[in-house]
Amino acid sequence: MPAQTRAATLAQIANLIPDNEEGAITPAHLRTVLRTITDSAVFPEDEYAAPPATPTPTPSDFNADFSADFGASAGA
Repeated sequence: MPAQTRAATLAQIANLIPDNEEGAITPAHLRTVLRTITDSAVFPEDEYAAPPATPTPTPSDFNADFSADFGASAGA
């Protein structure tokens, strides 16, 4: 089952797990909702559980030649 948004999961819960006054909650409905929640959650073993660390740029990561020649327009 693919991951769902929070709103879609809440709608599924409202549809499949009503107030159980009529005995309408079935084991299959409960399993469906629990699988959806599990498939939509992020677990530590998931490949993208945490964003990759972004290294802090160092001066050597940039072009070091920032010099500019303004000549006479520099306000001599």
